[in-house]
Amino acid sequence: MIQQTENEFLKVVTKNRLIGRARTLRQDATDVERQLWARLRNNRLEGYKFKRQYVIEGYIADFVCLTANLIVELDGVQHQEQVHYDHKRTETLNKKGFRVLRFWNSDWVENQAGVLETIVATLRMPAARPHRAVSLHKASADIAPLP
Repeated sequence: MIQQTENEFLKVVTKNRLIGRARTLRQDATDVERQLWARLRNNRLEGYKFKRQYVIEGYIADFVCLTANLIVELDGVQHQEQVHYDHKRTETLNKKGFRVLRFWNSDWVENQAGVLETIVATLRMPAARPHRAVSLHKASADIAPLP
């Protein structure tokens, strides 16, 4: 009984820390995050509602559309050094029913229309089947594309 209460307390503390971190990330957004958010916010993309820096399953998603179970991640160079962590994170989120799209920041800078088209195409796909990650990363062998 005491162990269960202690575990519940730790979960609440951890979630509160993540929420605080998410607030900080929203305030300290990168230029590319701000630009993509300007296109996603207020149902601007095909009428889908997105949230940013949203806590899900112990992780903070850059952008999420809960109605479509879609997470969109914009990755900077730091993600080149945390491929294993990103893979584990994606697997966990996939198991919870979320599809994960990952883009390099440079993908957005060089091809905003292409990134938005990929997001829209994924939003339009039925989300009822088992989910796998989609990646536009040029060397991401750890994340398989959707068939």
